[in-house]
Amino acid sequence: TLRYTARQYEDDLQSDVLPDALTLDALARLPIGHGISLVARGENLFDEDVVTRNAAGSIDLGTPRTLWIGVTVRG
Repeated sequence: TLRYTARQYEDDLQSDVLPDALTLDALARLPIGHGISLVARGENLFDEDVVTRNAAGSIDLGTPRTLWIGVTVRG
């Protein structure tokens, strides 16, 4: 999933700007047996800084690069 968030303002006075951000997420599933799959997932693969809040210079960031690996079993 390729996701783009355009530049936006934090407040009604339009004084604090949140910068734009482009992130990429991916999912891969590999069957390894009857009803069993290996699953790998990654979010924000380029580790883009996603500013979610800017209140007078105090900022919050979105989730950094995150990777998961797991197994799914279906009966």
